[in-house]
Amino acid sequence: MREAPKYLQGGAAVNLPRSLLWVIAILCLAAGVLGYSRGRDVAALTETDVLQAYAEVYASETGGRHVECLGVPGEGKVWIVVRCGSGADQRIYSVGRDGGLVNPLGKGPDA
Repeated sequence: MREAPKYLQGGAAVNLPRSLLWVIAILCLAAGVLGYSRGRDVAALTETDVLQAYAEVYASETGGRHVECLGVPGEGKVWIVVRCGSGADQRIYSVGRDGGLVNPLGKGPDA
């Protein structure tokens, strides 16, 4: 029977250079800080923020007014459906919990 490699045998330690351990620790810390700050930004996003942002997009795209937009609750991945305008200038924005478009093709909330 063949003997197991030394690093798999009990008691054998892999010695990493101290500088490499510091790099790994700093990268882990940076990833944690970035993850925390990104999560905090998403958690602080409100329905009002989403409505205002997409009303501005609608106004810049069509020249319409901000007050022509309303938001309704979405289903599944869609958090809020923002409906703006009517007729040929109507826009429907399906927005996820992170504030991004869930369905960027504009085919309605269920596409």
